[in-house]
Amino acid sequence: MSFKFSPQLAQKLNINPQMIQSIGLMNLSVMELEQAIRKELEENPVLEEKGETLEDISSLEEAEKERLEWTEYTATNINVSKNTADEKYYERHTPAEESLRDHLLWQVNFSGFSESERKILYALIDVINEDGYLTDSVQNISRQHQFNEKDVQVLLKKLQDFDPHGVGAGDLTECLLIQARHIDEDTHDLVYLLKNHLRDLQTKNYERIGSAMNLRTEEVKDIANIIASLDPNPGQKFTSHRTEYVVPDIYILKKEEGVYEVHLNEDSIPQIKIASHYVRFLDRLSNNQDADTKQYVMDKMKRALSFIRALNHRKSSILRVTQLIAEEQIEFLEKGEMFLHPLLLREVSERLNLHLSTVSRVTSNKYVHTPQGVFELKYFFGISYLNKKGERKGVPAVKLMIKDIIESEKNPLSDSKISQKLLELDGIHLSRRQVARFREELGYLSALEREAHRKKR
Repeated sequence: MSFKFSPQLAQKLNINPQMIQSIGLMNLSVMELEQAIRKELEENPVLEEKGETLEDISSLEEAEKERLEWTEYTATNINVSKNTADEKYYERHTPAEESLRDHLLWQVNFSGFSESERKILYALIDVINEDGYLTDSVQNISRQHQFNEKDVQVLLKKLQDFDPHGVGAGDLTECLLIQARHIDEDTHDLVYLLKNHLRDLQTKNYERIGSAMNLRTEEVKDIANIIASLDPNPGQKFTSHRTEYVVPDIYILKKEEGVYEVHLNEDSIPQIKIASHYVRFLDRLSNNQDADTKQYVMDKMKRALSFIRALNHRKSSILRVTQLIAEEQIEFLEKGEMFLHPLLLREVSERLNLHLSTVSRVTSNKYVHTPQGVFELKYFFGISYLNKKGERKGVPAVKLMIKDIIESEKNPLSDSKISQKLLELDGIHLSRRQVARFREELGYLSALEREAHRKKR
């Protein structure tokens, strides 16, 4: 097999076993890294845990190159497939978790709806929250998208028959009533109780319910048990509720005004080195003496050095990326989320001369402790919007501007008006739909609903 190389004006990844190992380690969080190092210590007798730090290994590596007769291990002799068993445990496969939205869209797309019906159903799904509740009225959805209101109402009913039962309801009572429709028995009393005595049910006032419905207390309790089996938050089954304890991989610490230092969290990371007695053992073996044993030790030594280089590359890359973040986010570190200026992966890649995929791996599954709290490194690469000055404004800053506009309005402003205000105030271009999404995430009603709410007061 022959290889041809030609210069190109582009970054390229030349994949080899060491790169595969480096990529695997780069993906790991600090807790996963500790497990990977301990696993390597168990499997490779050439490695040992001692007081030496990873940086101390670099000089050792150069010395060992000569001892290990690296000419026997040229790149052309490396067969990636033979190393699969050694390398595969570094690969990470995260199963995709289906969201409620994905599940609903799948049902829409495979239920034989027409194109016009699908458009309405998509709009309805857009305003269903993670609990499964509809967060906007049929009237508003119809008006915003110029749909026929009766068509929206009809398709909402069809959506409410989707799995999970209860999805698309406007409130708790409707959610439970939708689920009651799918109970295979007479639910007349149950439906009546939900419609008229839900508050009494919540306070377990069974006697009052029984008196009003002409039922014995035990009968009311039986109905209450059926209702208790219904799900008040049908969308939650698509949301992970595992409590995840985040251990920061790296710290950004304030040294003095406007100056920050970056430190890796290595408290739990085993510091490893090559076991010196294996080096001496190789020295005692002649070229012709016990060739199989020598080959075995040399293979383990090569793997150990490759592992240490991969650790050093991971450490260096995380430090460099985080240091650049610290330098670019002084305002954020000093003043908070309003002053976040999101970065671009490609920009960091070019400035640090790191491959784009390396920057992506560095920022994934890694957490940084800052004076403003703990954040995933990905957080600093979010969506940004350019203002009049050409500065990038993050979503938190834009949301705060929307909040200020709504809080200071004399008369409720429509999403289109808020979009115009953002453009006038700071030159930020946001579509009406983007404004609506941010407004809803902030917990504000639509302009019409805000106006109606003011009139009630």
